[in-house]
Amino acid sequence: MKKLIRNLINIGNRKDYAGSLQRSILMANLCALGGIVSLIGYSLVYFYLDPIGLQPVIWINLLFALLLSAVFMLNDKKHYGLTAVWLILCLSVPVFITLRLYLGYRSGIHAFFILFSILPILIIPVRRRVLIFLLSAMVLSFYFLTYHYIPADNLVFSLAKGVLSTLETINMLFVLVVILIVFYSNQQIIDSFENDLSDKHNSLETMLATVRKSATVDALTDIVNRGHMEVRISEELARGYRYGFPISLMMFDIDHFKKVNDAFGHDAGDQVLKMIASIVKSSIRETDTLGRWGGEEFMILLPYTHEVVADKVARKLCHIIAESQHGDYGNITASFGVAQWDGVESFERLYKRLDNALYAAKEQGRNQVVTDLLHHIDKQTVEIPAWIPEWESSNPELNRQHRQIIVNLASFLRDEERSIGSGSLDLLILDLASHFEYEENLLLKIGYPEAESHKLLHRKLLRWIKTMRNEHASQSEYPQHSIHILQETVINHMLEEDFKFFPFLR
Repeated sequence: MKKLIRNLINIGNRKDYAGSLQRSILMANLCALGGIVSLIGYSLVYFYLDPIGLQPVIWINLLFALLLSAVFMLNDKKHYGLTAVWLILCLSVPVFITLRLYLGYRSGIHAFFILFSILPILIIPVRRRVLIFLLSAMVLSFYFLTYHYIPADNLVFSLAKGVLSTLETINMLFVLVVILIVFYSNQQIIDSFENDLSDKHNSLETMLATVRKSATVDALTDIVNRGHMEVRISEELARGYRYGFPISLMMFDIDHFKKVNDAFGHDAGDQVLKMIASIVKSSIRETDTLGRWGGEEFMILLPYTHEVVADKVARKLCHIIAESQHGDYGNITASFGVAQWDGVESFERLYKRLDNALYAAKEQGRNQVVTDLLHHIDKQTVEIPAWIPEWESSNPELNRQHRQIIVNLASFLRDEERSIGSGSLDLLILDLASHFEYEENLLLKIGYPEAESHKLLHRKLLRWIKTMRNEHASQSEYPQHSIHILQETVINHMLEEDFKFFPFLR
């Protein structure tokens, strides 16, 4: 029985329909089913009260109960507007005829018109407002036409007074219960749609997360795949070009990996790849990115890192891999190539240097690190910048501070040894810190919308210069490529970032 009722209520419903249309279809079927049961039930009540006197009313109810069954067919044929009209007519017309011709308002069934005037809102999609208004208006007109109306041959007069009172009470209570059931059912349908929508949303979110992960993560090693690694490198090089911080790349290859596959099978080779990826991932910084480049090759992106530091990291990783326990797979080692981006070169050129360094590590016996040094940057490429009028702003104090920074930078570049003891870099750092504080206050004063992000750029620039000083504190002089990047960083910041707020000074 439950299955039959569920099937009747779902006639004409399609899962691909909009939620409002599905609700309208389900409510129409539910009201039709409830109307059929009610009309048959009232026929039985009338038959019990007076089968002879109330015979016309009994036949009217049974006729319209039969006509109501057409609602399911109309819904199945997708005639939703006609379904709503037919349903309201089949419910309200028998009540109107019964009241107007036979029973009159004393029976109490005129209260059904209140319920029928609400049904169009529940069984018709909201976009069809005109149809909702017309059907509700029709039902209300039936109500006013039967309100306090008593036909001349009123059958109620033939009923005992106690029976009449009972009939009126039953009708009023039944209308109230039906109204509660209709609204409860409507809310249940809405809740089921919301739950279904929530489940679908969660399912889509899960699927989307899976798709995103498959697009960025290597399925075997659970680290970044080559496609996403290329995107990360491209993004980091763009940031490095803009802000001038050092970037190094490291590529390593598992030595004699083919022997592992040949001796133990490809499943064993997969286990080795996963173990190596796990070991390396746990041994690098959170800011570094480890990715599988292809086969047994891996790539590591190290932002804010000079080649000297990257070389040390590579040697540490090389030692960790060689000393790790790999079970039955024997001694596993890896060869490393390291290269630092020069600040302007393309990734293709950087990758070629990196690949050559890795090839050299293999040729020299494997299980070692070869770093491609930036030999192409020599002292001839370091030029002393000079202040030019195009760099002027409308703020004299800002111009004075910018000129002083250029003087200090030129002084540092003229220093032949550029040693820590010379103090030229410390003086540059102090002037930069003082200038940045003045500039940040100025940006707040003029209401520059990007003041906070500009402040963050200042912090990153100072942090990078201090890192460079600390990393080379034990050396007699700074490497030439560090000087080159320092020069580009300070000048580029002034020419690119500072120029953005110059219009706000006017």
